[in-house]
Parts: sequence; structure tokens; C-alpha cells
Amino acid sequence: MRSELAERVLRAFGTETMPEDSRPFFSEEDGEPYDVWRLTWPDRSAVLKRTTPEERAVYETFFGKGGGPVPEIYGFAEFEGRLYILMEYVEGETLSHCTRRKLIPALDALIDIQERWWNDTDPERARVGYGFDACLAHLEKRLSYMGELADTYREYLEAFRASPRTLCNDDMLPFNVVVSGDRAVILDWEYGGILPWPCALARFLAYGEEPEDGEEPGDDRLFVMSDHDRRFALDYYYERLISKKGISRAEYDRTMRLFLFKEYSEWIYCVNSGGEKREDYEKYYRKALSVARQLGDWRGLTEFDLDGVRAGVDLEATRAWYETAEGWDCKCGHCRNLMALARERRLPKWGLELLDRLGIPAGKPTCVCMLCPRDGGLYYSINYRLCGVFSDRDGQGFLDGRSGHVVCGFDPAPAEADGFPEPYFDLILFCTLPWVLDEPVDGPES
Repeated sequence: MRSELAERVLRAFGTETMPEDSRPFFSEEDGEPYDVWRLTWPDRSAVLKRTTPEERAVYETFFGKGGGPVPEIYGFAEFEGRLYILMEYVEGETLSHCTRRKLIPALDALIDIQERWWNDTDPERARVGYGFDACLAHLEKRLSYMGELADTYREYLEAFRASPRTLCNDDMLPFNVVVSGDRAVILDWEYGGILPWPCALARFLAYGEEPEDGEEPGDDRLFVMSDHDRRFALDYYYERLISKKGISRAEYDRTMRLFLFKEYSEWIYCVNSGGEKREDYEKYYRKALSVARQLGDWRGLTEFDLDGVRAGVDLEATRAWYETAEGWDCKCGHCRNLMALARERRLPKWGLELLDRLGIPAGKPTCVCMLCPRDGGLYYSINYRLCGVFSDRDGQGFLDGRSGHVVCGFDPAPAEADGFPEPYFDLILFCTLPWVLDEPVDGPES
């Protein structure tokens, strides 16, 4: 296939030898041809693309000649008043049908770029491409179209203004990432610039749907990503980049949730501003509403990172209950042993520090259980009830025991917690402790 337009544009680059093949790429969404062509010579391939001054500025300012996490750039040229870019063709697979094998290099490429430009303060670079000021002005105009979700959208705008900035591709949809072996290349930087750090990752993760049985790449659905891979991506990105920037897991989770809300609310803006209601509208409206309700449950609560679990606690209500509580009063030897240790603050240091942050007396647990002998001591679970809510690492449900020493959950065991204010959950500490009572250790019969 030969494209006459592509070959005419190539001459503007000074190319004398025309490719044997110059076929267009087609839109993943509507199947229409892009002004983008794959050019093939006997010994090489390249991509010719109609571009914008903004994308050119991003490539030249942040990537130079490219390579690594972006394509190599061969040059720019104008033809009939339009700007074109000639660049490397990367043979590989997009992330439209996500697998763990492709996901890891994609995340590594994003992390590499954002680490390099983290908290960049150069005023000239801040104005390159689709920078912070231009993006914020665009977003603020959308507030009046958010209807019942306006309060959550205001929270998102606050997070947008407050978040550290780095280089982002604000259109990092999965089909704009190509993986070739261990290398991932991020394409299409028309909407690239110095922006709040979550912009690219939120766009990348928001639209993937759970794979169906037997589904293969190339099937009808545009973005496929399992919830397991989404959770992995959130953890991987936090551990390898964000945790090193002084941002707690709780803050990270809340901020990502707000930026995902923004992605879902795109559809609300499009419809409420007069656009056509597409079939995906209801799905993303429900997602935006669900995130807004989750965030609403946390308003007025103090946020904590409880060993990697995000929790919101009503400190006043929790502390008021513990002021009058008597604590666990089981008379078996194992429980009396634990209570003796707790009242003397002889629990592990990490547990005492956590309880002190919450303002809870260590000597007033709401449930105690000796689980088994271990490592020359006794392995206990110790519950402290909290007024508030918690979520797992991506905000899609409740945690049931994946942290090392601390678990947030709903323990079905009886608790000494009459009249505890709602909503509540149990903070459960697991630790090995010595026997300190001046009496024989309780045996299995007791």
C-alpha cells in the first residue's frame, strides 16, 4: 500500500528514497485512518505522523532525540502549513490487552520519566506542552457540569493543585504504550507536560475492564486489565517511586482515588455540556458515583496509614468510648497474661506506637485470643475497636489479613465493646509474647 500524501510529506524531510509501503494506522475507537503512517523500506521502518507544536516542544525539551521510554526522533518538517514528525517504528504490542509481562516494563518506563523530572521547577519548562496552568484552567471550567458530584470534583481540584509535579503524558491510554521485549515506549505526547504526578497513571488504569473467559488480544473490547493487575500496578508504582518522595500510603491511595474519579467524570462532563450520551456513560457515571460515596464516608475523619492500610478514624468518638471502657475481662490464664503485659505497656514497640497515635490505651483491648505457642512464646491476636472506616490498597473493598503485623477487619469473635459508636472496625495486632504470670502456663485442656 502506498500513500501519496505520506510520500509528498517525506520529500519535505529531504527524503529521496521513497518507502516500498506507506500504510496508515487506524483509530482503535472508530476505525478511521489517522494522519499517521508506517513507512517500510527494505532495511528499515519508520513512523510519519502529523503532529502539533506542543508535542514537538515536549519531545525537544524533555527527550531530545528520544529513545528509551519514547521513540527515537528523526526530525520535524512542515508541509502545506502542517507540522509532521518522523520517528522510530517500535515493533511490539500495546497494553490494550494488559498482561503482567507487558505491564511491568510499561510502569518502569513511566517511573523512569517521572523520576527524572520530579518536582521540576524551571519556569520555562513549566510552560512547555500541556502544562499545569493550561490543564487546570481547562479542568476548572468543568466544575459547573458536575451536578451532584461537584463536591467531590472540588476535592479533586484541590488535590490537583497540591500534588507534586513531574512530567506526565495526560493521554497515556493503554494503546499509547507499546512493549517490545523488556522495553516499553510511551507514544503521543500532544498532552504531555509538567503536571501532578497521578495524571498519567490514572489515565492508564481507569478504563481497563476485567478479562472474560477465553478473551484474546484483538477482541472487540478496547481496554482489558484484570483487577489483580490494577492492584499490582498501584502497589508497584507506589513502592518504586511515590514511597521515596515522602508521600504516605494513605495519602497516595486517597489522591489516586480522586484522580481516577476525574477520569470517570470525563463522561459526565461530555454529556452535561451537550455531548451525545454514549453507551459507556452509565458505566462510568456509576464508577464516579461509587468513588464519590467512598470519599464522602471519609469526610470529617482523621486519616491514618495503619501498616499500609488506609483508615479514617473518628478520634473524638473513639477516645471518648475508651475513657469509660474497662477492657477485656476474660479470666483464663492466657488472657490474664496478655492483660498484665498490656497494662504494663510490654507489647511490641510498633504496636504501642500505633496505639499511641490513635490515643487508645494499650490496656483496654476489646478482644484477646491466644492462637498458638510460637518461637518460645505465645502468639496472640489483640483487638482494638475503632470508630471509622478503612479500605484496602486500591479502595475496592475491605482488607481481611494481608498486612504483616496489623490487620483491619471485622472480627466475628465476641468483643467487650457494648455501645461502641458506628461505623466501626477492628484493628487487630498479631504478636508473640512471653508468659509472665506467676503460675503454670495454661494447657490445651484449659
